[in-house]
Amino acid sequence: MPGVIVTTAVRTGPTSVQVTPTATAFVAGVTSRGPSGSATLVSSLEQYEEIYGGYTSLGYVHQTVKTFFEEGGARIFVSRAVGAGSTPATCALLDDADPAATALTLTATGKGAWANGGVLEASVIYPSAGNFKIEIWLNNAKVYTTATYSSKADVVYEINNSPIAALYVSASSTGTELPVAVVKQDFSGGGDGSAVVSNDIVAALGYFTYDLGSGAVFAPGYYDSTTVNALVAHANTNHRIALSSVAAGSSASDAVEDTAAYVGAENSEHLAVYWPWVRIPNGGLTMTIPPEGFVAAKRAATQNSRGVFYPYAGEAGVAQFVVGLEQTVAKEDIDTVDAGHLNAIRLLQGTIRVYGARSMSSDSDNFRFITAQETLNYVVYLAERDLESLVFQPIDGRRTIFARVSATLTAILDPVAKQGGLFASYDVNGNEIDPGYSVVVSDALNPVTQLAEGKIVAKVGLRVSGIGDKIEVEVTKSSLTASLV
Repeated sequence: MPGVIVTTAVRTGPTSVQVTPTATAFVAGVTSRGPSGSATLVSSLEQYEEIYGGYTSLGYVHQTVKTFFEEGGARIFVSRAVGAGSTPATCALLDDADPAATALTLTATGKGAWANGGVLEASVIYPSAGNFKIEIWLNNAKVYTTATYSSKADVVYEINNSPIAALYVSASSTGTELPVAVVKQDFSGGGDGSAVVSNDIVAALGYFTYDLGSGAVFAPGYYDSTTVNALVAHANTNHRIALSSVAAGSSASDAVEDTAAYVGAENSEHLAVYWPWVRIPNGGLTMTIPPEGFVAAKRAATQNSRGVFYPYAGEAGVAQFVVGLEQTVAKEDIDTVDAGHLNAIRLLQGTIRVYGARSMSSDSDNFRFITAQETLNYVVYLAERDLESLVFQPIDGRRTIFARVSATLTAILDPVAKQGGLFASYDVNGNEIDPGYSVVVSDALNPVTQLAEGKIVAKVGLRVSGIGDKIEVEVTKSSLTASLV
């Protein structure tokens, strides 16, 4: 038909593609539903909602994940925290031969009352005598159907080995009889237990295992010392950095006071704290949320486009989705939080932007900026990954393995140095003394007795470039008859 045809769509995916392995984010907190006791990687808001559901007033994970993707993030692991005493809902499918007995039991994926009351349902359908299939329904929408089988064992196997079915249920069998036909039977018995507290968040952090790689970890809305200390310890153990904030409504001086104990604390070079909270669109209104998702997205986008050594602040930290701040941030507020080792988020030249790159470390020479730890994490991650191919290689008399180890480490460090991430040293004539790093794999480090034990030692030194976060300009007015400065 002639004319103009306009359609609409909703963007739910990331706005960029991840190219840097350390640009991953890790978020722990309360979700409306989904698996607990594990961590799941999601790469779009749509995928998140399929697994963990939508908005819940009990936590900030949904809003944080949405902001992360809208602001340019691409990969985020989610770990759902549940309260003590929580239980999963179940659906008992009765025995066709003995209606008083259970033939199959379906258990909702993830603990809590979310599946009760007709939210999650199951059907048993018999297309032909002795052959049945199971349908799973969520909010009256069919989300999964098994193939048709004559054996319960086959149905149980399919459900428990299907990545789609695993989003909703697991299955177990009792006895040998088939289940009775039923149309949309409810799940019940799920319980939320007690309210989620810091210890539950700490438990959820434990599912972000070392093998998931480097990145930034956070638990939006949880700023007690138990949670923050756990985030820092986790980041140190797993070569990650921890992002945090302060309670909603905190003034600049409150924020500094509330986080003073973390300044210079053990492993504080892994921690960056941001203030204040931010506002995001919510229909025709706005919603105030913690800033970690926004910061994590700017971190991911910056690492993907510029490098791990580049701060996700200033022009690199300009918002695309965030529309405002919880409170007005004055220039003196920025000075206050900077003096307290925190990072401001501010309105500047009509844009919301991250405006700090400080860590909580008191070692200003080495870790004033969070990018120093970010660079170290990146090098450690790539060294572990790339050197793996050299494990179980022979050590010959010419020490060929030494050259291969050295070349592998140099291949990691040299691109960072050439992009300006490492601070090269030059003499008075402009000749390079070193490129900002050194790699040594020598006989002195590796005596024959040590090689006989199968151990090869390499030493890497690197000088991470600093960050220019202050530019001072003196403007002097001269009279018409005076010379200029």
